[in-house]
Amino acid sequence: MIRTTLIAATGVSLVLALTACSNSEDTATGTITQQPPASEKVTTEAAAPQNGEVGNPISIATLPGNDVTLTITEITVGEECRYGTNDYGGESDLEFGKLAPGQQYLQIWADVEVTALENPRTTNDWIMLRDPDIIDAEGYTQSVEMSVDCRSSDEGHESWSSTVDLGDKMRVYEAFVIPGAVQKVRVHDIPFEVE
Repeated sequence: MIRTTLIAATGVSLVLALTACSNSEDTATGTITQQPPASEKVTTEAAAPQNGEVGNPISIATLPGNDVTLTITEITVGEECRYGTNDYGGESDLEFGKLAPGQQYLQIWADVEVTALENPRTTNDWIMLRDPDIIDAEGYTQSVEMSVDCRSSDEGHESWSSTVDLGDKMRVYEAFVIPGAVQKVRVHDIPFEVE
């Protein structure tokens, strides 16, 4: 009994599968309805993000009703710390915070403007920038770490991790430690090419 039921169920499934995969035929009128060509099918594939450009404002608001603009004003990769270095290790640890072999600095300057925040998930009336990440030479995404060696800006920039209140504009700067070979830097999911 079980074998007969299983064979019958398999037969019904096969007929349904073949019907679902083939063109449908209206036996009353003798017409065949064809499936739309692949070019007409709806796709849910997301478009690749456009590369960012220094000086072009980008919206980093993730929720409707929010208006947060980030403008990268400068990015450098591989340069020395612009504002000098800290020597937190002193004479006892000259290597503390310094770059390891195969590492380099990523430095970013940006303007942030918070015009509207309507976030039902939190009562905060401020935002904080996410740390950037990088795409390494092999195409893998990697997190970055803030540099403890590079000094803060002496040109009126706040730290990248500063909170920006609703209605405020702020200039920010930060130095990060990244691998020596990098294809792209991503800031709030916007890729910037590294030359």
